[in-house]
Amino acid sequence: MAAPRKSKRKLYIWGGIAVVVLAAGLTFAIKASGSSSKIDASQLSKVERGDIARSVVATGKVQPIVKVEVKSKASGIVTRRVQCPGRRRCNRVRQGKRPGPRSAQLQKHL
Repeated sequence: MAAPRKSKRKLYIWGGIAVVVLAAGLTFAIKASGSSSKIDASQLSKVERGDIARSVVATGKVQPIVKVEVKSKASGIVTRRVQCPGRRRCNRVRQGKRPGPRSAQLQKHL
């Protein structure tokens, strides 16, 4: 009598597994077929070979990542610009050794 009881238990276990697998498959099939959203016909086109080149036009403002303000300590009109204030320094600049100081002369009164 022990043998039929083991076979019934196996039958119930395999039957339960089959029911769970069928339920999962049926749920997946319903979810997959039920979510068919319609695509607008203007967004569809035929497939063709070619280069992908599209132009895009956008409106708006360009914002800088970092805003920098450039200011000088002195204000006025530059009357004279001095690059090499000495003959030896000019020779050094030409030879590529070391540039001399650069300065500018400003107009005193506006």
